Amino acid sequence: IDFATQLADALADAHAEGLAHRNLKSSTVTVTPKDKVKILDYGLATRLKRCGASTPASSDDTDFRADILALGSILFELLSGKQPPPGSPPSPSTMNAAVPRELDPIAAKALSKGADNRYESAATFAAELRSVAAILDVRSGDKDPPTLAPLRPHPRPVGLWLAAALILAAIAGLVWFATRA
Repeated sequence: IDFATQLADALADAHAEGLAHRNLKSSTVTVTPKDKVKILDYGLATRLKRCGASTPASSDDTDFRADILALGSILFELLSGKQPPPGSPPSPSTMNAAVPRELDPIAAKALSKGADNRYESAATFAAELRSVAAILDVRSGDKDPPTLAPLRPHPRPVGLWLAAALILAAIAGLVWFATRA
């Protein structure tokens, strides 16, 4: 889920700049040794103009959604280990029992053959992946649920402060005796 989210974020950044990749596939994506996903080969990319929310859909939106279809294909491959078959692909969880069922609707929407049925943007795709990841993290108990409260620093051990105070008192006593003599 993390790799797919990183990929969707990178694609969202490209789309925000008006770039449609137009050749996104698993061979044009790499993962660095620090587990960061990178999109490669923007050689076929096209600079497009993004429509506003009140503007009707254009061919530019369709080109962006073609990237989202490719992103859905990569997600399917990440989850199942296989490229989605033509037509209506099966749910990733039916191909790999370790895949949570919560990811099935995301893959299905991203792989929808009709561009109007796919995610409107890679950013919303990433947001849904994050939402599922948070749910799965809470359910598994791996992480605490996100909180907006600031974290308080851990209290210092009292023994450390007491030792520091005793050392300072000893040094002060030595200095006092040295200056009196």
